[in-house]
Amino acid sequence: MFPKQKGYLRDEVLQTLSYVGMEHLVDEIAGELSYGDQKRLEIAVTLAMRPELLLLDEPTAGVARQEGYAIMEMILKLAEELKMTLLFIEHDMNIVFNYAHRISVMNEGELIVTGTPDEIRGNEFVQRIYLGGAL
Repeated sequence: MFPKQKGYLRDEVLQTLSYVGMEHLVDEIAGELSYGDQKRLEIAVTLAMRPELLLLDEPTAGVARQEGYAIMEMILKLAEELKMTLLFIEHDMNIVFNYAHRISVMNEGELIVTGTPDEIRGNEFVQRIYLGGAL
């Protein structure tokens, strides 16, 4: 199976943790990390697989707004550096409009519209159903 030697894969682990700014926490217990750091660790674990397509379900859920922005900045930077396509599902419309290049809106399992943030903001159905008629 896996070699049981001290330091096995340590360099690879440190490199992956450095992607999310957590290399200094390498010896910490995951369950004792802050919620934001746990989110970053989840992303690091995913990055360890070297994906070409990174799928994230609500990457900013449960964190403060500023930390959410920082997480999204980090994810976008990594996607560009590692040449990954990024697809994220997010219910925080501020995050969506600030970080998505293209947005697809679904309603009751049906794709309603796909477009740029400006196109989505201007869509009457989206305004009425998701944005409360104002934007």
